[in-house]
Amino acid sequence: MTEVAPPCPAALKTYSVLVVDPEASARTALATAIGAAPGLELAGEAANGEETVARAVETGPDVVLMGTGVSGMNIMIVTRRLMDATDRPPKVVILTAPDQRERYRDALQAGATGLLLRDAPHEQLLGAIAAVAAGYTVMAPAFVAELTERDRRGNPPPAFDVSPVAPRTPPPGPRRDWWGKTAIKVVLAKEEALTREALTGLLQLTGDIEVVAGTGRGGGVPALIDEHRAGLAVLDVHLPGMNGIEVAEQLHRERPGFPVVLLTCGARPGHLHRAFKAGVRGILTSETSVNELSRVIREVHAGGRHCPPELVTEVLAVGENPLTAREAEILKAAEDGRPLTVIASQLHLSPGTVRNHIHSAIHKLKAGNRISAVHAASRAGWI
Repeated sequence: MTEVAPPCPAALKTYSVLVVDPEASARTALATAIGAAPGLELAGEAANGEETVARAVETGPDVVLMGTGVSGMNIMIVTRRLMDATDRPPKVVILTAPDQRERYRDALQAGATGLLLRDAPHEQLLGAIAAVAAGYTVMAPAFVAELTERDRRGNPPPAFDVSPVAPRTPPPGPRRDWWGKTAIKVVLAKEEALTREALTGLLQLTGDIEVVAGTGRGGGVPALIDEHRAGLAVLDVHLPGMNGIEVAEQLHRERPGFPVVLLTCGARPGHLHRAFKAGVRGILTSETSVNELSRVIREVHAGGRHCPPELVTEVLAVGENPLTAREAEILKAAEDGRPLTVIASQLHLSPGTVRNHIHSAIHKLKAGNRISAVHAASRAGWI
């Protein structure tokens, strides 16, 4: 029989949470949200399986919040080791996707008592953590029909349904900061919904920044800017469809001077060159804190610029892209080693023209052959 959890189990006690995720920006966003949530406190962070077990033994958290992307150890093994590592095992909440059925079944058999979708709104996530800590088994509705096996230690505690709730209606009129000024309206584009929701909530807490729309794909950003009259876009470089730099280039063509902040993880010098040419005025790495992101949003919105010195040094060391647009296009087509005649047919060029462009690119990149030229251009981010 399904039982609904109390309205606010976290109000009775403060629960400690260990956050586990291989991506630093996701860990930071979730850790900050948990630290600011009533009834929850951060026990620590971990990036892989071994670190998770070690930190759990060290800090004794009430809950371990763990993504299925955790590296270094199978998710079931991590859960089992957490169950065996201490006399008072923590509750384990797994963030996963509906198509990862075998993984979450394994986690449940190993002792996990919470299963949530990675794209769950972070308000639901925080409530579910408190419910698990209070003794409830929490499952998103998408998992309920899939579950066919009982917890390995017997009947699980009553289930807590975390079906979506209606969002609160904001007061009419534009949101204003603490001083009565209109808040900066931001469109946030980041692929992973969980991280996007967490960052949205944290930026909203600043008081002077309002995330008016979020998306996991780059192609919809311009329309969201128009729809919500946004004054700035925060774009992840790695977006499906149009990536962050391509979105910035489109915005630069259609809205010259529109403020853009780019979030990058391992961006290459050529990508950064393109970003600068596209008018991007703020660039941050994935290790950036939410406080720093907030500061840069304000700075860029006010007309300033920001780029970490180490990225500027790297860009200057590599220099300008020596390739023409056609040479870059041909090298990109040659990445998988396809024959010259196939490349010519694909690009609607003659084989002789393709050959000449490849020879020119080899000479400019000081490469020994076509393969070396492709590798050199790829490393620099020019293709």
